Amino acid sequence: MKDELIIQDLIEIEQHVLEFYTNLFATDNNIKHSDLVEKVIPSLITPKENTLLTNLRSFEEVQLAVFG
Repeated sequence: MKDELIIQDLIEIEQHVLEFYTNLFATDNNIKHSDLVEKVIPSLITPKENTLLTNLRSFEEVQLAVFG
């Protein structure tokens, strides 16, 4: 505990804790696209099935499914 400062002011404690965790968890977000996922995980559905699954449904289709 050599040369340690004891903080007693609540605002200074808050600032100290905030700075500590900001420095601890803040990292640069350098994302690089990689084809690794596409190479490692096999395709489980066909492109046609993917199109059918990702198409937006009409209001009527949703209403029929919900109330059906």
